[in-house]
Amino acid sequence: MTLKERVEQAVAEYLDGKDIVLISLKCSASSVIEVTLDSMEGVTIDTCIEASRFIESKLDRDEEDFELTVGSASISEPLCHELQYRKNISRTLEIIEEGSRNKLTATLEEVDNEGIVVSYSEKIAVEGKKRKVETQQKRTIPFSAIKTAKLHF
Repeated sequence: MTLKERVEQAVAEYLDGKDIVLISLKCSASSVIEVTLDSMEGVTIDTCIEASRFIESKLDRDEEDFELTVGSASISEPLCHELQYRKNISRTLEIIEEGSRNKLTATLEEVDNEGIVVSYSEKIAVEGKKRKVETQQKRTIPFSAIKTAKLHF
């Protein structure tokens, strides 16, 4: 079993029964391990310490030297898990869809297993008017169509 597989198993064991999810797990060739966690309430430093100690207890330093970092998901990182979207309902996101370079700045309205519903303002040409009229739009975007989504500040 590889180091990454042992870490994955330890993380799964730690998370079992908790309302915390694994956002990412990176394990470099030089045995630098980075575990990122998140929950609806956020992840405290105490939780990170507890998770780190648990994971480390499941690994053998005599077998392989490693560097372990356990942290919470950063607000500046892209959203990548359904829980992160649910946690940020009513917040403004910057979304780039697959196959597009344009950013859509929109308010996250709803989340389900398939994707998200966002609302945003858009200027639309109206017949008989010289200028475009700003209107509220709502759109459903499947998770598979989202290239990146970040909180907008």
